Amino acid sequence: MDPVTQNILLEYLSIFGWPILAAFIIAGLCGQVGSFLVMRRMSFLVDTLGHAAVLGMALALVLDFFPQLVLLPYTVGLGLLMTWLARRHRQELTAVTAVIFSVSVSLGVILLSQHSGGGHEAMHVFFGNLLWIGQGDVLFIVLVALPVSTFLLLKKQELVLMIIDESLARTRRIRVDRLDYLFVVCISAVLVSAIKLVGIILIMGLIAIPPLCSARFAKGLKSHLLLSPLAAILSVGIGIPLSFQFDWPTGPCIVLTAGILYALSILFSRKRAV
Repeated sequence: MDPVTQNILLEYLSIFGWPILAAFIIAGLCGQVGSFLVMRRMSFLVDTLGHAAVLGMALALVLDFFPQLVLLPYTVGLGLLMTWLARRHRQELTAVTAVIFSVSVSLGVILLSQHSGGGHEAMHVFFGNLLWIGQGDVLFIVLVALPVSTFLLLKKQELVLMIIDESLARTRRIRVDRLDYLFVVCISAVLVSAIKLVGIILIMGLIAIPPLCSARFAKGLKSHLLLSPLAAILSVGIGIPLSFQFDWPTGPCIVLTAGILYALSILFSRKRAV
């Protein structure tokens, strides 16, 4: 390799290396969490938390804090509140969700509009930006990935049993409430990790679509849990080069790729979706 090409490659890696590494880690995490999320039919939670995170991100930008330090406790707190309402006061959940969703987005947009460079940053918040991911974000993603992946692997059988039949899970002495709250904490942490990649608007796509692709080909739980992260990683592996080639936003390209993979899975599989 000649020195010029080597210098270009090194410069390329210095700019895109960390963000691309982060993107693949996030994809694996989203696919892993999404498998259980789709089985539990909790997509509404991610959608609400994602949009509510507009306010957390706006606060972080206005106060000039590291975004994850604001977003993580904010989304975890909201997620736990919504889960508690779902278990104790289900009749109030729809109303509270609607209020959280609309008020958080409204306040977040107002704060972003008053912040210098708010319009440009708002696009990153809503649709993500690969180059918005720095080394600090990669470290945060790794610190999230290790405990979340470990928890999901160790509690796999208990989570599945809880999803299938909570009453049966209780008879097996599984602490269902605590397990559910811990799962929500994992969802919130993964959501915060993925926001800079695909944005608040599209986060649902990267978490929910790969498991739907996987469900059409998986022959059991193990293969489903393996294929779902692979589908998410494939979406990132195709979506990022497409965004570079056509100069399109990276987040939408990744989610669009996931959508195309899902359409192909419908065409080439006769199995019903989850």
